[in-house]
Amino acid sequence: MTNLRHVRAGEKLRIGAGAYNAFVDAARAHRRVPHDLSRASEPSHGASRQTTILVRNESEEDVPRFGCLAIGDPIIPPDENADEFANRPSLIGVAPMELRHFGSCVVACEPIAAGKIGKCVLRGITPARVLMADVRHTHADIAEGHRLLKTGFVGAARILWRPDEAGEVVCLVEIGPLSRDRITVVIGKAHPFAGVPFGWRYEWEEARLDDDPASMTFGQWVPLSHLDTSSDAQADGLKAGPGEPEMWGYNRHEGLLLRVFPQTEEGIDGFANMGACLVPGALEQCPPPQAVVPMIRPVLEGATVELRAERTLSGETAWVFEAFNPVEWTRMAVPPLGGGA
Repeated sequence: MTNLRHVRAGEKLRIGAGAYNAFVDAARAHRRVPHDLSRASEPSHGASRQTTILVRNESEEDVPRFGCLAIGDPIIPPDENADEFANRPSLIGVAPMELRHFGSCVVACEPIAAGKIGKCVLRGITPARVLMADVRHTHADIAEGHRLLKTGFVGAARILWRPDEAGEVVCLVEIGPLSRDRITVVIGKAHPFAGVPFGWRYEWEEARLDDDPASMTFGQWVPLSHLDTSSDAQADGLKAGPGEPEMWGYNRHEGLLLRVFPQTEEGIDGFANMGACLVPGALEQCPPPQAVVPMIRPVLEGATVELRAERTLSGETAWVFEAFNPVEWTRMAVPPLGGGA
């Protein structure tokens, strides 16, 4: 081993070959430090772009590398082993059913045989097997009956790169659970606000567009509970029934109608508060004995709207939509001026 020691003041400096070479090695190592530190400070390549999770394939078919599975229940639920559930979260992968699992899938990092456990990408950038239905499509998601994604203009996977061909291909996608804060619903029964003339809360049920030309409901939005399907889509569709006022929807356009402005109690001014009888050219007998008045009515049952989840002042969730209310013209008696008969 080279004898390296400090030199005392006044001592003649003699540098041996071993000491000199040690100084050179130290200088070379110092030059490498910035490069090595920059590499050490970066996360690993895989960790920086992916969130992975262990998945057990219960789809009854082998899943190839970059194939997909729908997300099911945890392999070990907390009531069986709370520590294992917290420390090593893992999922069951099931056969994709489009209506039930749309927006919720994983991509296999490795081939996973039926009944076996393998690593899958839950969120991040990954290659994926994709059924390219149209090269113009920008997203992909579950394809019922397949172990690969199917393209569309919406889905849990955003296509970053694709080969210039149709059919089954391998694409580069960015995957992540699809947001459920906006859904399409069919409006149900309206429930009026107590003491408010033009305000309602609505029952609703999640719906899908029927694009089957041979169907009796072709071109219509059909509530999920009305669909004739072998999957469990009916049980997974969101809805607000008569006994769930916390789930009822609010029409944003009716918010202004809930504000009752001051009105006079007599004459035609009581309908519009506009001083109509003072306008030049008004009826000779003003106010008239009767008038046809537009009355706002609730949104028609069966109308299709886009429902959005929002936070209330108390931090709860409210379901809100925007739709025009129908107007019913109603003949009404005009209150006489001065309260006379």
